[in-house]
Amino acid sequence: MWGRGRPPRLPLALAAALPAAARSAFHGRFISKQIHHLVASPEYVEKYGAPTRPEDLSKHHILAYKGAMGPQYWSFTRGGKKVQLLPEPKIVSNNAEMLTLATEDGAGIILFPDWQISASLKQKKVIELMTDFEVSTGVPDQSIYMLYPGNQYPSLNTRAVIDFFLEKFGSPPYWKYP
Repeated sequence: MWGRGRPPRLPLALAAALPAAARSAFHGRFISKQIHHLVASPEYVEKYGAPTRPEDLSKHHILAYKGAMGPQYWSFTRGGKKVQLLPEPKIVSNNAEMLTLATEDGAGIILFPDWQISASLKQKKVIELMTDFEVSTGVPDQSIYMLYPGNQYPSLNTRAVIDFFLEKFGSPPYWKYP
């Protein structure tokens, strides 16, 4: 079919990426700063209460995303003081959509980026917790870029695709939550 059982190599024209890739040999167009939200469903908060400090999370049902890089640390910053913890989750998955649905259904608390959880926030299926903290997964610069290979100036085709996505994303991007 493809000869020697391998798919053909196709040139990479465009990719969405976070900071590690953005500092690579690729060039990129900044899309948005990624903001995280600690959330739970209103039903969960009514039944179990809301944590007010990072230490309180040990008494709650935590849902955690575990991708190829392994478990994620959760960071909480307030007044220049940063607390970082590795949550002990009740549910772990590499499927963010499943974790979002479980959170909406009252299974626990999740820390997700705005592009993943903003629709649930806007529809009031989940509510923000510990809003007096800046929360993240511990990586310092969490911004989203559209990357392209080659020199600093993209080809006209690549530029057209970037412009298309920028128009679709909007300004600010549609996933931003106030």
